[in-house]
Amino acid sequence: MREIFFVPERCLPGCNACQMACVAEHLKNKGLLSPLSGLPFPKKRQTPLYKHSVRRFFPHPLRCLHCDPPRCVESCLSGSLIKNETNGRVGNNLEQCIGCFMCVAHCPYGAVIPTPAEHVSIKCDGCLWSKAPACVRACPSGALVFTDSETHAETLETQIRFKKRKIQPPRLSPARV
Repeated sequence: MREIFFVPERCLPGCNACQMACVAEHLKNKGLLSPLSGLPFPKKRQTPLYKHSVRRFFPHPLRCLHCDPPRCVESCLSGSLIKNETNGRVGNNLEQCIGCFMCVAHCPYGAVIPTPAEHVSIKCDGCLWSKAPACVRACPSGALVFTDSETHAETLETQIRFKKRKIQPPRLSPARV
């Protein structure tokens, strides 16, 4: 299963291209001049709970980690949050949401965002209808990577080995006269 991975060394502070792309992607079915307040911007936070960060706190886009068992699904009073048993993803049905925000209170990662104006809570859906999520496509520095866990782990191992290698100075042969 492909996921979004965050590479903190590549992130440009203050760029926010991932946030803008998310809002633009989800507002594209509304009018061209609809206000950006139609959806809240996805949050960026510094947290030690992000499972793919590198041993330091760094602002990163929040996304659903599809916990097992998901606390947000357990606390949802209306049943709008459902875990798909086949792929393990947590989905959100906005028509059923009653705006109690219990899922917001119980999500340990802060990935569920309240929208008080519309009385619903939203979460990252991973842009399931497209080839890659909008945030990954918009990231100019490649800080967001959309791949499966095994491939990402191999890439990280390769990068670590590359950083540890020692560069030997070239051996120069004596000049012939």
